[in-house]
Amino acid sequence: MPLQRLNRKRFGSPDRDGTRPEFVWFAVTGLAAEDATEIAIVVDGQETREPISDGGLAFAVARAHRGDEPHVFVHTTDGRRITVQH
Repeated sequence: MPLQRLNRKRFGSPDRDGTRPEFVWFAVTGLAAEDATEIAIVVDGQETREPISDGGLAFAVARAHRGDEPHVFVHTTDGRRITVQH
């Protein structure tokens, strides 16, 4: 299991006219395995990577279209890229 206590959340303020925004912020948090080095979010082929803290906290934020379903991965010390299931 690449991330324990996984939390995926979307944030976005309505436009001035009250309609839902075209873009939102997509955030992922969790506790990573000991061999994890980075967390990555991939949206429309664009990858956002953030290092995992010494204590194992994984936190990353990426911008996405409202209807997109970003993909989340954990990168490990031995070069693997493990899909985080939601």
